[in-house]
Amino acid sequence: MNQLAFDLEPRTLARRSNPITSHQAAARVKDFAAGQYATILKVLREHGPCTAHEVATYCGLDYAQVGRRLGELGAAGHARVVLDGDGKALTLMTPSGRSARVWSCV
Repeated sequence: MNQLAFDLEPRTLARRSNPITSHQAAARVKDFAAGQYATILKVLREHGPCTAHEVATYCGLDYAQVGRRLGELGAAGHARVVLDGDGKALTLMTPSGRSARVWSCV
């Protein structure tokens, strides 16, 4: 499973106007993203389709970390948004009452 994680290229976004600390943090993404990819995929395999909030609850990562990595996993073809019968993204309510897309492992 670690080989899979090394095939992905995490987004390292920092705006030019961001402080130097944001640029330093963006440069370190590769140091931890591979482990997060593996953890998220493990949760999706073990628990089935989940929202980012649910994945975060199962694995202990922060919701924002999971959301960022899920998008990257989706772009790389290793995860996908689950579609409903009408072909629209399936959503569930988050603890705050907002809708969140449901993701599955490919």
